[in-house]
Amino acid sequence: MWMIFSDRLGLGRRMAGYLTEQGNTCILVTVGKKFGQPRDGEFTLRPAQFDDYFALCRELSESDRMPNKIVHLWSVTQANEPETNSDLFSGVQNLGFYSLIYLAKAIGMQDNLDPIEIIIVSNGVHAVTGTEILHPEKATLLGACKSIPQEYGMIACRAIDLEVSSNEVKLTEILASQLLAELAGPLSDPIVAYRGDERYAQTYESMHLERPTTDSLLRRKGVYLITGGLGGIGSVLSKHLANTVQAKLALTSRSVFPDRKGWKEWLATHGESDRTSIRIRKVQELEDLAAEVLVLQADIADYAQMKQAIATVQARFGKIHGVIHAAGVSHIEAFNAIQAIQPNHCEMHFRPKVYGLYVLQKILKEQPIDFCVLFSSLSAVLAGLGMAAYTAANIFMDAFADKCNRTAAICWTSIDWDQWQLGESEKRHGVLGGSIEKFAMRPAEGLEAFERILARGPGPRIVVSTGDLDARLRQWIYFRIPDLYK
Repeated sequence: MWMIFSDRLGLGRRMAGYLTEQGNTCILVTVGKKFGQPRDGEFTLRPAQFDDYFALCRELSESDRMPNKIVHLWSVTQANEPETNSDLFSGVQNLGFYSLIYLAKAIGMQDNLDPIEIIIVSNGVHAVTGTEILHPEKATLLGACKSIPQEYGMIACRAIDLEVSSNEVKLTEILASQLLAELAGPLSDPIVAYRGDERYAQTYESMHLERPTTDSLLRRKGVYLITGGLGGIGSVLSKHLANTVQAKLALTSRSVFPDRKGWKEWLATHGESDRTSIRIRKVQELEDLAAEVLVLQADIADYAQMKQAIATVQARFGKIHGVIHAAGVSHIEAFNAIQAIQPNHCEMHFRPKVYGLYVLQKILKEQPIDFCVLFSSLSAVLAGLGMAAYTAANIFMDAFADKCNRTAAICWTSIDWDQWQLGESEKRHGVLGGSIEKFAMRPAEGLEAFERILARGPGPRIVVSTGDLDARLRQWIYFRIPDLYK
């Protein structure tokens, strides 16, 4: 039994026709204004409404028509290059990431299910040949693809990225045949891309980065903007830049930070463990290292606030030489199992890591800086329990850097960091348990890696794994393959 979430190009209907000719039963699901069944074997639903997914799965389960293969094609679109912006992102999530999350939740609420495979099909997600039209907004669906099998024992996922041309009539016939050929075999590669007749599987190549000698992108007394600069990793980086190059540091934070004139009184009237007191002392420590520090209250996702912040930095220090985007959400409320996740939980991660990047791109467009480094996470590779939204947000950062480097005058580098040891009060989140704590880097190790990556020069994406990445991929990503597809 097959179910196809049919796209507007006609690829889904073409696939359904081929499958029916081969004697398969096939259900079509299309975007509609309400949940309904306009004809036998076809359903409509609203992409952003979980209740419609639940109604669909309940109807199929009660009528003993629950499919064992689901092909999700709502992220296959025309081959035009849209303007990348926050409004586009929201709409794409409803058809991609949120649609997949709602589907998994609805499946998870049914009883006595046999194994199900969800095949997620897209175009423009992966940079393979260097000529694709990239849609980083779609890349978040990989967060769902990696996270769903980790949380649902009956569901396996794979993602297939296609190359869409302008000849849609001929295209649908070719792509439908290509997809069915891919799906005819056992699941061997969870993430693949087709470019023309060529099939590519995603792999990771180990690299040894030499210790930097005299060359470095960091300038002595250079001006560096660090978003989330008062957070755990931001503070470690700030101290390193102060200690090594006596940098002029502009540190942004969404939280209110008292004016310098009131620091003495604040410290005298608040305890040692007070969050603001800790941050004041961190800034004082930086200044003791001969760094000049400017703390700015600004929401990275608010263009007006960030534009004013940049103007303030330039008025105080002059030209900005580099940007480190380390803003993110770490409190446990932002990390939820898929069955409990709501859009507001996801937006907590999307605000700094997605909407914040749109703002940075717009502001830095005319800024001739040396580099812009994005602090992503190894979750973009391995996902993790309770981390679907966090994984999706970090995957977006990686894809966004890929696209920016196609046209930007500056180098965008996204680093998928392993865990950092930051002390109990500064842990990124508390939902992973002990499974990755043994891989956590000491701050000195993270800073050493950071220096080596900068010395390497331009490159859109680097993965930093302190353990054997292949072994971890087998544990977290490939674990389902031997069980369901022997």
